[in-house]
Amino acid sequence: YAAVSYINSTLQPDNPIKLQCKVIDCNNEEAFVRNLVENIERAETTPIDDAHNQRRLREQFGWAEAKIAEFYKRSVAYISQLRKTLSLPKEIQQEVSTGNIPLIVALDLAELPAAEQKEAVAEATHPETGKVNGEVVRQKVRKKKIEKGQGKGRSLKEIRSFFEEMTGPAEGESVKQLAGRMLKFIAGKITDQQMINALVKYAKPDEVAEPE
Repeated sequence: YAAVSYINSTLQPDNPIKLQCKVIDCNNEEAFVRNLVENIERAETTPIDDAHNQRRLREQFGWAEAKIAEFYKRSVAYISQLRKTLSLPKEIQQEVSTGNIPLIVALDLAELPAAEQKEAVAEATHPETGKVNGEVVRQKVRKKKIEKGQGKGRSLKEIRSFFEEMTGPAEGESVKQLAGRMLKFIAGKITDQQMINALVKYAKPDEVAEPE
């Protein structure tokens, strides 16, 4: 039902402000969901806020991942990824909330043991700006996983940087051409046969490959 309240203005104490509000009778779950909707619509939540709110939906109200994903209009995979941030120390979660640590970097940190997360952030933090270098974190996570016999995929940006660093004047034109072909292959811009031709040309430059 609707209710009307009056609030005295500090600027105009003799001219009260009339506000209309709606009082809704609902249970705790409905009240929580309505509050979430209002905050999401006003864009007042951070990924960390969302992760904590989703945990409450999951643990207190028994929502399944699929239902949470549908409510947030996200994929189940994204919801599962966001859940990883809850394992981070509170101070790192705060840095994610303020934007000093991007979400993608936070997800990388979540792959490290708790004892190594703070260490990784300290090593990757710029002393003046306080910003965290995501590439440093990603490299540290990859190194740790390789040491454990696991792996972590490289982004196209990382691969391009690697090739650009290794294809200086001393390496010659053939390495540059192969690197360029490799980047196009990874990006899905050339066919398997074109990549094979490039590899043959690099390994056996005197042999003529099939036309591309």
